[in-house]
Amino acid sequence: MLEQVLRFPDLDSQVSELPATELTLPISVNSVPRRVLQTAMLEKDEDGYDPMLYLGRRFQEAKGIIVNTLIELEPDVAELVSNRQYPPVYPLGPLIDRSDWTDDRIIKWLDGKLAGSVVFLCFGSRGALGAAQVQEVAHGLERSGYSFLWSLRQPPRVKHALPSDYTNPAEVLPDGFLDRTAEKGLVCGWTPQLKILSHPSIGGFISHGGWNSILESLWCGVPIMVWPMYAEQKLNACKIVRELGLGVGVTENEDFIDGRDLLMIYTDGGELVKCEKLEIGVKRLMDGDNEVRRKVKQMSDTFREAVMDGGSSFVVLQQFIDDVFTEIK
Repeated sequence: MLEQVLRFPDLDSQVSELPATELTLPISVNSVPRRVLQTAMLEKDEDGYDPMLYLGRRFQEAKGIIVNTLIELEPDVAELVSNRQYPPVYPLGPLIDRSDWTDDRIIKWLDGKLAGSVVFLCFGSRGALGAAQVQEVAHGLERSGYSFLWSLRQPPRVKHALPSDYTNPAEVLPDGFLDRTAEKGLVCGWTPQLKILSHPSIGGFISHGGWNSILESLWCGVPIMVWPMYAEQKLNACKIVRELGLGVGVTENEDFIDGRDLLMIYTDGGELVKCEKLEIGVKRLMDGDNEVRRKVKQMSDTFREAVMDGGSSFVVLQQFIDDVFTEIK
């Protein structure tokens, strides 16, 4: 995303009416399908277009930029680091909030499940599914046969407000769903995401693809299905699934190449993802012996090495501290 913002003043001349246009980013490993960019970067009459352009120009005036990533995850950031056209970039992640908050009821339930057997669904602090999509997700989970932990929240009634927990989730779920899945599933409200991802019973994560959620999932070595909702999440999904092979899309990966499975699910106005597709997606995600799972485990090890003495992010942090003191002098 940083690269997009830094390059945005140059991309400004490429914004067009052609939905199939791929924007050329000289630093990136791959070009980016136009449809995965934020709407604010695609249409000059969008409210967010001018502020994004302003940010891109102001970022170039900074004395340095700290990025919550690591070079091994985003090799193109290494090019930004060495590119003197831009301010110094310090990729010193992963920076992960290790909150002590937990939910004993959820942890106790997870303790009773086999290692790697549970799929966890959580769409962040702003993510909520419309009623019709909730029905399809429920049927897809039930058809998959896997155990699941579902952080289910209701959409806000007021624009820009945050989702809230359901008083009675049964009202939005299919009739009898909670009874039929009582042994395999747990539906809850807001959850301690990192604590849950760290639990050995979690074998897969269905997420909106916010950057913090992606970092937490990779840190814990849990494969992720990216289902973007808003902001830069389509771009994150494109990088994780298409470029790095560290996750799966909602549908088959070949559909992902031009962004066709990057569906927005924040409201009922978008295209519904049917339960049949979700069933297949969950089974792909939870496959215990696939290339994505192997890559995620390897990246999890890399994350830990990066923040240890001598690791890439450790070295970058030292450089940042040195540069700050040099600037003060």
